Amino acid sequence: MRVDGDWLVVEVVNDGVRAAPGGDRGYGLVGMAERVDALGGSLLAGAAPGQRCGCPRDCTGEDCVSLRVLVADDQAMVRTGFRLILNGEPDIEVVGEAADGRQAVSVARELRPDVTLMTSACP
Repeated sequence: MRVDGDWLVVEVVNDGVRAAPGGDRGYGLVGMAERVDALGGSLLAGAAPGQRCGCPRDCTGEDCVSLRVLVADDQAMVRTGFRLILNGEPDIEVVGEAADGRQAVSVARELRPDVTLMTSACP
């Protein structure tokens, strides 16, 4: 941690090890951003130039996608809509789609997304 002009700079180094399934994952950057916002500050986060951001692909810096999403819904139009919305975000990538719950489990095992967006009515 250091002061740089009007900025308080806090460097957090991620060892790249993910929490065990079912373990306490906390809220990470989302929680930090909420706390900083509540105090009237701003949070800038990402990999340092030329450094990996911790995502499973071999990527660096601004080219790195931080959140890999699987979209599951029984309606193709709904999946397409979510894909268009999510892929419009610079740090989100929809890595796969599934038409039902069984397919979602199979695709998730294969692609290992960070998040699965799935309707409760998905059979």
